[in-house]
Amino acid sequence: MDAPVAPIMVERLFFSLRLAIPALLIAVVLSLVLGVVAAVRPNGWVDSAVTVCTLTEVSVPAFISGSLFILIFAAWLGWFPSTASLSEGEGFFHWAYVLAMPITVLVIEALAHITRITRSSMIEVLKTPYVRTARLKGLPRQLVLFKHALRNAMLPTVTVIAFNIGWMLGGVVLVEQVFSYPGLGSLVLFSIEQRDLPLLQASMFIVAAAYCVANMLADLTYALLDPRIRYS
Repeated sequence: MDAPVAPIMVERLFFSLRLAIPALLIAVVLSLVLGVVAAVRPNGWVDSAVTVCTLTEVSVPAFISGSLFILIFAAWLGWFPSTASLSEGEGFFHWAYVLAMPITVLVIEALAHITRITRSSMIEVLKTPYVRTARLKGLPRQLVLFKHALRNAMLPTVTVIAFNIGWMLGGVVLVEQVFSYPGLGSLVLFSIEQRDLPLLQASMFIVAAAYCVANMLADLTYALLDPRIRYS
């Protein structure tokens, strides 16, 4: 039976935003902190621990980490539900409880990439003359790291964050399938299986639009972080 595509897209997009926004915010904050801490003393034990953890996170696919979370925290310990199905009318704490595991898996996936690029950028920036000059002037260490160094090291990090915005909206098919979450990614897979061309086109349009908006925001952020960048 024919049905309008717009209501389905709005509902699934709303579900995906519930999952993507908190995961992205947590991943960005943690990755910036870990990247700065690892770059301050490169090749130290903290840097080595962060490197091992992030490389492990990159190497493990989302469906494996998600399955392990379900096995340990849902089946063995019984702390969280194995599925992330939401019902209308529930409050914030219910959403946080149900979405805890899929959000954690998404954070792990995004955290590794953002942390690695932040660490690499910070190491390069900390070697520049203006950072050494700021240190010689006697400025506080936190001010040098977060105002002078991190601001300039954020340029490549913003690019990775923008990529993760689009990925979290439409590219989390495996995470949504593992946790039976009715998001936009699972809708793309459903439309492919059912050969529903209008639904597939609408879904991919939303995902492509998310990438475009994320890239536009990244370009605007470049100009805010580096005043030398001007757009005409």
